[in-house]
Amino acid sequence: MGFFDSIFSRSILQEDEPNVAFGRYSDSFKAPVKYDLWDQSLQEYSRGNYSLAFTLFLQYLKDDHQQNVEYTDEQGEIEFKIYQGSKRLEGVWTKEGLFIEAKIAKTNGLHVGFLRRLIEENYLLKYCKYALDQELNIAVVFSSRATEASPYKLYYGFKELAIHADKLDDILVDEFEELDMINTGHVRELSLEEKQLKHRFVSHKIGEVFELIDNVKLDLNHYHTAESYLLLSTNYILDYLISPEGFMLEKFESIHNHFYHSKQTTGVKTNMLIKKELQEIAARSYLQNEQELYVGVSSFGVTSPVSSNQLFSFIDSELKQLDWYVKHQHTEVAQAMLDFIVGYCLFNYGLSRPITQLFHLYLRVRESAFFVDLGFQSLVKANNQLDDALIKKYVKKIENENKQIYKFLIVNAGEWNMKSIFSFSQSLIYAVLNLNLNRVDHVDVN
Repeated sequence: MGFFDSIFSRSILQEDEPNVAFGRYSDSFKAPVKYDLWDQSLQEYSRGNYSLAFTLFLQYLKDDHQQNVEYTDEQGEIEFKIYQGSKRLEGVWTKEGLFIEAKIAKTNGLHVGFLRRLIEENYLLKYCKYALDQELNIAVVFSSRATEASPYKLYYGFKELAIHADKLDDILVDEFEELDMINTGHVRELSLEEKQLKHRFVSHKIGEVFELIDNVKLDLNHYHTAESYLLLSTNYILDYLISPEGFMLEKFESIHNHFYHSKQTTGVKTNMLIKKELQEIAARSYLQNEQELYVGVSSFGVTSPVSSNQLFSFIDSELKQLDWYVKHQHTEVAQAMLDFIVGYCLFNYGLSRPITQLFHLYLRVRESAFFVDLGFQSLVKANNQLDDALIKKYVKKIENENKQIYKFLIVNAGEWNMKSIFSFSQSLIYAVLNLNLNRVDHVDVN
């Protein structure tokens, strides 16, 4: 490459990016045509056309960007498959009703340990139940009469079955040596290089935050919220960038629950629990982690839908605490607060596509070295300065990709302060707060 080629090539946005999956699947924001199918399914169910209502329901579930639903209709008997992560749900519909199951593991005998675990898990289920078939396969099952199979019941029943089966298979096999994986042939294995890179990044990121906590110029026993921001931002960023299953995923969710649902402990003690969980993640060997690093096809999101007003209210409330840390020059904590906002939203909410893409851009700049190692184009120059020309083109691409649904979407990246990663982080989050996300109705986006 010549001298001038090397200069001008930096202005060109990379078209073909590596096939790497990030974050949690969300079905919160479907194309308008999908909502039309849902309405049609409700109408046909109310008219007593149960088989047609079920077929329309399957079409509603189908993601046009991935092969997550398959079905055949033979004279009113519908055989179908629905995919969720590492699990394949298989079922049959007749005019009498339906039965669906997901086999999650195979056992070599009846052992008290995992049987007790399954009984405990059954108490958490509203629509489904765990069962053992004649071949000693552990399965999650759901059934319903046709007359009672409304689209609402189907959606929540199938979702419960899919999410519990996908989550529990890795955990059970990791915990009980008498269990083996089953029906995982549809998942996409990651390359050895990507698995090793992600394993190293987990250890690096956790080590980095512990070192930061040891050196931060704050009494964290008094300012325990600052330590919480450092720990939780790391937890959420790892969840998004690594997208693991099994043990690691369970730990990420456990850390989240320690902070938000543990009313028995003080902030200092909660942080101690979180650090212990992160240390357990960091202590895992590559052989333990590599089994949980793969890509599956999903039909149901685990995140909760959120309105723009709810999202903006959350972000605004968190930003009110930022000024004190900036004013007293605790930039590391202030940056962690911004990281927390982005990570929490990606972890906890089903976000609209433009916000997801902007938050992905945020992390792509924050964790530039990780993305470059994965094969992505760098948006940060060698001297740690931001490549503002490429970032603006990236933002323009986000605008163009979403204009068909979000007609009034304007991000105004030209007004961002890109003198540092921290100022960029602030600019992006404030830009999100100012987005007009009014949707254009009845537009089919493929």
